[in-house]
Amino acid sequence: MIVLGYNYTFYGNSRHRIALSYTLASEVSGILRHHEIPCMLIGDLLFRVLGYKGSNKHLDLAVEDFHLEQAIAILRDNGYDDSFHQKCTTIDEERQKQYEAHMKPAHWFHLYDRTPVHSYRLTGHDFSIPLQSTAKEHVDLRLYRMSEYFWVLPNIPLAVDWVPNDRNYIQTDDPRLPVRAPHKEPDFGAFPPHIPAVIMPSPARVIEAIIWLKARDSKLCCRGRCWNLMFAYVMYIGRKANYVDIPPPISGPLYDIDAFEQVFHEWWRSEMESQCMRSVDLLRELETVLQRYTPGNGSK
Repeated sequence: MIVLGYNYTFYGNSRHRIALSYTLASEVSGILRHHEIPCMLIGDLLFRVLGYKGSNKHLDLAVEDFHLEQAIAILRDNGYDDSFHQKCTTIDEERQKQYEAHMKPAHWFHLYDRTPVHSYRLTGHDFSIPLQSTAKEHVDLRLYRMSEYFWVLPNIPLAVDWVPNDRNYIQTDDPRLPVRAPHKEPDFGAFPPHIPAVIMPSPARVIEAIIWLKARDSKLCCRGRCWNLMFAYVMYIGRKANYVDIPPPISGPLYDIDAFEQVFHEWWRSEMESQCMRSVDLLRELETVLQRYTPGNGSK
């Protein structure tokens, strides 16, 4: 059996030696909130909160376009490092790359290198020999513009302005989210009570946003392949239970048809009734309609 652990090399302010986790997401959100800059959790940790047992490679947050530069300055002032590091492209180089559509950060901060350490248990012995890998995984805090991926959503609320009946945003400790005891699997499901919650889009808005992106980029050379893969992952894995004591991610009141915008209702109903062929046809029709309202194709 192989036991996988990590060695960490942190950058920047020594006070911020927190590995990628709910705790780190809460800290960064709290720093921005203190300066009245709302942000919302997206990416790997968002899907962990929703109950997907996926990868956990970076901390991704979305901010309003008009808050981006201020958010960058505040995080720099708080010890987060966005200087150039060896074997890491600069933000300008990344933004200028001409390849298929995907989530492109508007800015990023280098958090740490994570180097896997493999422990192999030897047959016939009661001890293990650690073998350290030379491969390093670069872990970043990445900021995204709302206008590029969530343009249909209203402005992100600050936690103090958020209301429980908000149809667009929820908090990461929402009781309707899956719950798993932290000692069994940390950083999975709803935030535990001792970690201050972070704003995130509701699951319905997450699914809708992916479909909006599919519609927007369907005419590109890549045909929006990244969004098609993301959509397939969300819908397929979302129907499967990770644990015997926790329902599949796509279940419960957060996924009721009324949680979705009206234009998605017919498609979502067919999805929930497992009308496979009908659902595929409706989704194609839906994307055709949404194309008229994506950026560059008319009003939002």
